Amino acid sequence: MMSFSIPMSSVYDDTVMGDRVSFTPTPPSAPTGSATVSCAAGCSSIPQLGNVVLGADVEIGAARRRPANLRSTIIGTGTKIDNLVQIAHNCQIGEHNALAAQIGICRLVHDGELRLMGGQVGVKDHIQIGDRAQFGAKTGVSTRAAGKAHVPLSRTGEREAPAPWFA
Repeated sequence: MMSFSIPMSSVYDDTVMGDRVSFTPTPPSAPTGSATVSCAAGCSSIPQLGNVVLGADVEIGAARRRPANLRSTIIGTGTKIDNLVQIAHNCQIGEHNALAAQIGICRLVHDGELRLMGGQVGVKDHIQIGDRAQFGAKTGVSTRAAGKAHVPLSRTGEREAPAPWFA
């Protein structure tokens, strides 16, 4: 595979990259270590044995991807990830997504294709997001989001009518 990495980016063992993957200087894509889980006796750590899989034509800014605990964290072909994006372990990010500006995606999220997120969007764990969904400033996604969901905010904080981005 013809992949490349910009200096000061880190790619660890078991990371799988498609063709034409690019990074800007960023924290590690798959740090060694463990995940914290809670149980009746308190919190404990389990090793992260999974990996990160990056599809072809993925571009990653100064974002952070977590390795999977036991499976793969997958970033789909053509996805563009800007700075300040945190993708937790075991997530599956679909193809041709655009993520920018303070996005936090919790574990085991499965999201669709051609999806846009920008401006402080938080996504709860264990949910699915449909194709062509759009989430704007300060949106919290806590339940399953159907395809073509659209949640922008205007400059005044009021909800706007959907923009015709995906006509």
